[in-house]
Amino acid sequence: MSLGKPDLYIAGQLMQTAAADPRPALAGLSIGWGNDSRLEMDPPSKLSGQFLIRGAMPAWLEVGAPVGLVDPVSSRCLFAGNLAPLKATPDDSVRGAMRVSFTAASPLAELQKHKAIDVNYDANTAASIRFNTLASELPRGWQLTGSTGGSVAQTKQQYKSIEWLKLAERFCRSYLYRYHDTSYYTPGAGLSKRLTFSPERGKTYPGSVPGPGSRGVWTGTAPAGASGMAVLPTSAVRRGIDWEKSPEDMITDVQIASFNAIETDANRDSTRFEVRMNLTPVFVDNSALQDAYGFRQVEIETSLGGADQAAFGAQLRSVVNYWLDTANKWRPTDLQLPDSRALDTAPLLNLLAVDTRGTAALSVPAATTLAPGLIRSFVMAGRATWTGKKWSTDITLGRTL
Repeated sequence: MSLGKPDLYIAGQLMQTAAADPRPALAGLSIGWGNDSRLEMDPPSKLSGQFLIRGAMPAWLEVGAPVGLVDPVSSRCLFAGNLAPLKATPDDSVRGAMRVSFTAASPLAELQKHKAIDVNYDANTAASIRFNTLASELPRGWQLTGSTGGSVAQTKQQYKSIEWLKLAERFCRSYLYRYHDTSYYTPGAGLSKRLTFSPERGKTYPGSVPGPGSRGVWTGTAPAGASGMAVLPTSAVRRGIDWEKSPEDMITDVQIASFNAIETDANRDSTRFEVRMNLTPVFVDNSALQDAYGFRQVEIETSLGGADQAAFGAQLRSVVNYWLDTANKWRPTDLQLPDSRALDTAPLLNLLAVDTRGTAALSVPAATTLAPGLIRSFVMAGRATWTGKKWSTDITLGRTL
């Protein structure tokens, strides 16, 4: 059994597909999420599609109306968000009908312009307290879940106004986390807005690859930072895959932005004494890497600091070591799963559902004919389309494990 037709809800209304039903008829759907950069945080996911309106345009069809896409069998949410652009044109194939094209964006779009006001972190404030402060600064109706921070304190920070996502990103970078929009839609209850912090995607795979006997299930030892491993049969993957070695996978220097832990003037805005310096040679000898591979630098903004210099230095070292990388392996691009009927339900649901796709990993253990390498990677982005009979999915993979 494979993943079947999803239920689409708009403004609490279930879109109908019966030929004689006067309510909207589902014509096509496509979900897009993630991006192809392992450094950047994910943007809002998108849902696009069309449906047919017979008769008068319904009053509830408004920009901003809540949208949910749900698997009716498992009740897992595939998309949650709000209507954005709407366009209606006459449909020549159905008398008196209008074909409505729509796009919906996940609630993360709301946070892109939201600012936190009068944020005041005391020096050495525990990470869990800062996590709670971040949660309290979210707009009405939001919840923050997941990892609450490491043991290393962060330095004093004061902001009259700062973009909330910037503050969240600095927190996440300090402890090697990522944030994911895990908002969900529940039929009968509506849209729930949620952001989740989770550990960064690991750099190594700690166990053996699950064998072909585990085909079609979410199982096996997952790499660090993954919610699980989707083990797929080779028969589900389109042949003729393109492979690449990406400069995104080669980093020989890490510039970290941190805060001056010596500053004692309580009336001074911490953003005025933010310091930027190339810390890589202080904590890690990267001279051999640069001699061999050249200079490729990334910049990471953190809010680390505090009186415990040993702990502070150890945490900076962990951040630097995570991003330093010259393991430039072949990785497949645009991995295509053209027909969901070749897949069991569980692995596809875990690749598409909002609560797991941000930390998903994928393995095709029997793909020996798809050289030049194994397919065993984190999923960075994807696009899944419901054709009316099947799901067709394109996956962007990250660092090979």
